[in-house]
Amino acid sequence: PAEPPSETAAKPLPVAELIPAVRKLLRNRSFMCLLVAQSVFIMSMWTIDGMVVQALKPFGVSADDAGIMTCAFTIAGAAGQFAVGKLIDRTRNPYPIIVGCYGVAVACIGV
Repeated sequence: PAEPPSETAAKPLPVAELIPAVRKLLRNRSFMCLLVAQSVFIMSMWTIDGMVVQALKPFGVSADDAGIMTCAFTIAGAAGQFAVGKLIDRTRNPYPIIVGCYGVAVACIGV
């Protein structure tokens, strides 16, 4: 196009300005809380996706059925993420909701 899509896209961000911005972001408590929560979610989903076939094989579950279960886990996780995101956006206080989600996760692990 003849013109860039925005004024920000027209001029590149110098590295000298990027480093202080990243430092400020990493000191933000809300950002770090969301970063940790998202990282734990992604790591756990990758672990489940990678091991579900091996874990269900002794019970006679085929690889195709395990793949369908993995797909269902992924869809349920995305739906849960959407619902929790909307709830946090509505309440503007993520900490009790995130602690509650971790509590439910720990309770499910114990089952």
